[in-house]
Amino acid sequence: MKVGRNDLCPCGSGKKYKRCCLSSDREAESAELAAAQEEAISEMQAEVEEMEEMLEEDEELDELSNSVMDLIDVGDIDEAERVARELIECYPQVHDGYDRLGMVYEARGNNKAAADCYRKVIEFVHTHADYYEPDFEVTFQKLVEKLDPTEAASPAEQIIGIYRRHAEEWVADRQRTSFSERNWLERFIALLPSAASVLDVGLSHGTVSFI
Repeated sequence: MKVGRNDLCPCGSGKKYKRCCLSSDREAESAELAAAQEEAISEMQAEVEEMEEMLEEDEELDELSNSVMDLIDVGDIDEAERVARELIECYPQVHDGYDRLGMVYEARGNNKAAADCYRKVIEFVHTHADYYEPDFEVTFQKLVEKLDPTEAASPAEQIIGIYRRHAEEWVADRQRTSFSERNWLERFIALLPSAASVLDVGLSHGTVSFI
């Protein structure tokens, strides 16, 4: 409860508040407010400095990343590789290093090593999926298939990428129609032998049924 100026001072002196502790309490409140303001200003300055550091780091990252391509264009492959490895070491929080190193290996004609770098990009994207669009990895998957077709992922190994690229579209399509996969199921059932049993696992609802 707020103490009035003419109320008895809560300190118990018997004096009116304005004649006793009012001045000291106001000074204490002013000091507390000043300290809070100073802390808020310090926090704002720290945030500004952090943003400036991030922007500076982004500029350095972009400059290094672009310089790899420039060096490849002028034929300085050794220097391009050095910068690409610097990207990997200094900026492990982004995929650029392995992307650029893959370009270096492509320029050297070492397709297998280039494909391995692009696989690492794909792995990085999977690990940091929240920061990438679902189809971001498609370009790198195609590069792997082109550069190292004997080691290309099997359909089973590609299922995660396929799902991530098409799941939202499939769900939206399914919601627009009553039963969009009916034709496929009917074709499948037509191939079953007489009196066959099928285990149908409905993953979306956790149900299991037999046909």
